[in-house]
Amino acid sequence: MRCGLLPISQEALIVGDVSYHPYEGILIDEQEMKDIQDNLGPNNKVMILENHGVVACGSTVEEAFHYLYHVMIACTTQVRALSAMSEEKLILLDREKLKSRTEEVAKVDVTLGVKQCVKWGIGEMQFEALARNFDRMGLNTGYPYRKPELVQMS
Repeated sequence: MRCGLLPISQEALIVGDVSYHPYEGILIDEQEMKDIQDNLGPNNKVMILENHGVVACGSTVEEAFHYLYHVMIACTTQVRALSAMSEEKLILLDREKLKSRTEEVAKVDVTLGVKQCVKWGIGEMQFEALARNFDRMGLNTGYPYRKPELVQMS
């Protein structure tokens, strides 16, 4: 979409600033690789390859999963909203005003005060819960759990 990812949902705000790159084919050209790196920039965790897909980055697989999960929800929300009304009628959220309640939510304790002996990084708790669900279905992820006792619970 020409409008990019609009700040119309909490998930769009959690993702933070998004970079864009015009899709120009496969990555065999050194200049294309450099252009993608430049377009991502030093701080953004998500880049939309126009007419192609999404790239999510993180210092861990769990963090990259966190950003990819939330950008997928944000995109789905936006497509559904735009199918019901025009872009001009959407209410855009103030990213700067809500930054402390959205982007930063990934960096704080998501257990809401439940006493935990594990310090979770960005996306780690959610990723472990997803891996645990897959393992319970017999898919054997091989994920190294930080809270292995939860695997045994049903």
